[in-house]
Amino acid sequence: MPAGPPHSPFSRPPPPRASRRYPLRATTVVGNVLLTAAMLALVWQLWPSIARWWFEGLQFWLTRIDLPGLSLQRLPPRLPWDEAPLRIRLDTPLPTGTQWWGWVVVSAAAFGLALRLSRERLPLIYLLRLLVLMQVSALVYFWFWPARLPLTLAHFAEDVVQVAGTLLFVTPLLHGIILYVFPIPLWHKVLATGLSLGFVVVALPLHVSVLMLLVSWGSAMLLPLLYFLGTLLPYLMGLIGIYGDMLSLAPGEHSLRHEW
Repeated sequence: MPAGPPHSPFSRPPPPRASRRYPLRATTVVGNVLLTAAMLALVWQLWPSIARWWFEGLQFWLTRIDLPGLSLQRLPPRLPWDEAPLRIRLDTPLPTGTQWWGWVVVSAAAFGLALRLSRERLPLIYLLRLLVLMQVSALVYFWFWPARLPLTLAHFAEDVVQVAGTLLFVTPLLHGIILYVFPIPLWHKVLATGLSLGFVVVALPLHVSVLMLLVSWGSAMLLPLLYFLGTLLPYLMGLIGIYGDMLSLAPGEHSLRHEW
């Protein structure tokens, strides 16, 4: 089979898939800015109702968990990064001697597992070692100061509420920057942001209740791990999943028009 003509040194090779760009017109930019502003205005308008719904949802779940010393107080809703829209009061369970030694066994087992894993699972190995290090620091702390709490369960729960509330205002901005720029239909953009906001709103009461239930079982020694794994990470995983699903609706390679 005869060889094709040689490539000219002055010809531009076809761009790789990752570097191809969608057309972005001025009207598209203006439309995306207006859509982002509309979504932010919607969150701002609904924030008092969302805060009230969170209070009622947490009251429903936490009273059924029967946590000692529990009391909930609803506060006037301010911006979530300033203050949580509710005040939680409850006792933080201190670790017993049995729980302390139990976490020693769990930490040793996790560290042993990290040593036995193959180098092909290097990210998992580093994650396990980091979690073990965090738990060992909690073990050392409660060995020397068994009755002193660096962090209360109530403060932890209020921090989770603040994180979720802040995400409600941050998500439309992020979508305006990293999602709306793609040529997907308007209703797909609205659906993506609506699903993301709805996910955070619906998940928060059950999420906080599960975290508090875990601490009631495992004592305050679980707080460092849950602060690392259970505060922002679950929401990010859900939001990234929704973002990826909606981004897959963007035109494929054959429908792109490249700008060079």
